[in-house]
Amino acid sequence: PSYTWITTMTHSFSSRFAGFLEYQMIKSDFYADNIGRGGIAYLFTPDFQIDIAGLVNFKDTPKRSNLALGLSYRFDMHDTDERIYDEDPVDGGAKETGNVLKEKKKKRKKKTDFDDGSN
Repeated sequence: PSYTWITTMTHSFSSRFAGFLEYQMIKSDFYADNIGRGGIAYLFTPDFQIDIAGLVNFKDTPKRSNLALGLSYRFDMHDTDERIYDEDPVDGGAKETGNVLKEKKKKRKKKTDFDDGSN
């Protein structure tokens, strides 16, 4: 048998910067390791980001380390918003949930109104 445990903590520092820390434990009859990972990401636009991440392990048979650079682009092909409805317990009709109403307010901002943090 092989057992693996991963715990991740993420944090947004601003509307453009985010980071993560991660711990992974691997235990089996053939291989065991403890690995730490960390990284940061910068959002250039609502659809394009760059990130850098690294890992190290806490044993020396074999010793592992890695540094990675990544680029991500999101293709947003949705032209309509989807709505989620809950059944109204009083009259059996449908009503929009609170989360959808919040999303509607957020969607009122144009995509070009991206907060660049330069206020």
